[in-house]
Amino acid sequence: YVGEVKVVNDATPIRGEISARLRNGSVRKQGLNLANGDEVDFVGSGMGGSSVLKYTWDFNEADGIDADAEGQVVKRKFRKAGTYTVTLTVSDYFGLKEPYKTTLKVTVN
Repeated sequence: YVGEVKVVNDATPIRGEISARLRNGSVRKQGLNLANGDEVDFVGSGMGGSSVLKYTWDFNEADGIDADAEGQVVKRKFRKAGTYTVTLTVSDYFGLKEPYKTTLKVTVN
């Protein structure tokens, strides 16, 4: 068999960003204040890497669970008052590059 192998060296680091889309249509990229029970669409965007990107979400760093949800867009309701750190980890599907983490503070009244 005759074939061709192409080697690609992609040195671009992975980057990511969180947007929070509220029911009224507004979008927030920084501190978010919610009423108890409000539902939010969290949208992850990422760039870099030579494979499909994977989006992993942690909605409560204190619970010891690192991945509460996966996907580029996830819905979430916060049912208890408090301050939460929402963490998005963007990684390449094959784990070839260093994952990128970004956070958004959410305050629930």
